[in-house]
Amino acid sequence: MKTTKYLIPAVLCLMGISACNDEDFLEEKPKTLYTTTTAFEKSSQVESQLVTAYRKIFSLHGYANESLAPSPALLGGVGSDVFDIFHSLVGEGAAGWSNYALWNSSDSRFSTLWDDLYQLVSYANLALLGAENVEWNDESEKTYQTAQAKFFRGYAYLRLAECFGGVPIVDEFTETLRLDYERATREESYKFAIENLEAAAEGLPDYPRNDGKVGKGAAYHFLAEAYLGLGVETSNSSGDCYSKAVQAAEKTIALHPLMTKRF
Repeated sequence: MKTTKYLIPAVLCLMGISACNDEDFLEEKPKTLYTTTTAFEKSSQVESQLVTAYRKIFSLHGYANESLAPSPALLGGVGSDVFDIFHSLVGEGAAGWSNYALWNSSDSRFSTLWDDLYQLVSYANLALLGAENVEWNDESEKTYQTAQAKFFRGYAYLRLAECFGGVPIVDEFTETLRLDYERATREESYKFAIENLEAAAEGLPDYPRNDGKVGKGAAYHFLAEAYLGLGVETSNSSGDCYSKAVQAAEKTIALHPLMTKRF
């Protein structure tokens, strides 16, 4: 009886305390509605987010079956150093892309490429946000995932700078509409690409543990390209860009030496 006597008031007291949080209790928190908070509850979800970045960069370089491609934009090498397209989409043949008289300002290829590269930036920024929101059992794993995201962001800004000049620099993920973006200079865009690619090269492994993942060699390869671009843009007045380009290229070659004999 004594136990019951003291137990009932205790239960009533707890009920009274919980009654003060009725609004919190009734607040809906649907698991199927993804936000930056609910989308990242464990570290594996950061890696899943990076898959979208790999998928986007793959689409930028094309498919074996063009009907599967979400957009006609390609980063190839015919027509210009970095911009190309499936020749069969307009029936001009591959050589047609070197004839710029056939291009016009209303061509959707340019806006599509812009959209695709900024989508890649957005995916990378979201992965970086997720990496800071979750708990990691292994800090080296966080470093690896973060390095991959910075590689994608650096790669995207390298291509944006090359294709469009100075562009808005978006260094964080946002869920709200913004209309106040301003173009940076092409020099600033190259420098932002270099900053990200250097961070990527620092955190990536020499050789990825999984096929298809990015490693140091890729980061150094594009870092060399970014330093060359910055050197041309600034007449090499912004540091010793050409020497740094050579150093980055040498690191790529050291990791992936040229074949000197047949298999």
